[in-house]
Amino acid sequence: MSVFLFPCILFGQNLRYEKVSKHDSSEIAKTWKAFLQSVRLHSRQEFKNLSLNKVVCNRCRYWDNHDLFADTSAVAKMPVDSFIKEAFTTIEKDGLWEMLENHTYSLSAVKDSNDLIYHLAFGFKPENMPEGYVHFISFRKEGKQFKFYGFDTIP
Repeated sequence: MSVFLFPCILFGQNLRYEKVSKHDSSEIAKTWKAFLQSVRLHSRQEFKNLSLNKVVCNRCRYWDNHDLFADTSAVAKMPVDSFIKEAFTTIEKDGLWEMLENHTYSLSAVKDSNDLIYHLAFGFKPENMPEGYVHFISFRKEGKQFKFYGFDTIP
């Protein structure tokens, strides 16, 4: 199965791929840079400003404090404040933000109902593992801005 099919499985159903314009690709790159800057500076307010009120984090279901979710649907959404408080700290402690910052991504876009979701896919293949994994950082287009929509990992 293609790595680009996984965002459809992880973040929703009945999605269709959209062509990513050069303009949107450029704007996503700027948003990604600002997003990483907010992490690097521990600017939780800026992180929140770059995010939706509720974010998708299917990976977060496997962390200790999994009762943070706003709903129990197939797509795990949690308040961004909870993501910042719990998941943000766990991800940072694992060194994932730094690893993603120093890695290139593949960009894809999918349309789900009226939402246009952009997925940054970061693929890794550790030397001591038989297969790799992919981290997804997703943004939803809100007018002319991109807002952090979600985070997930697949083995």
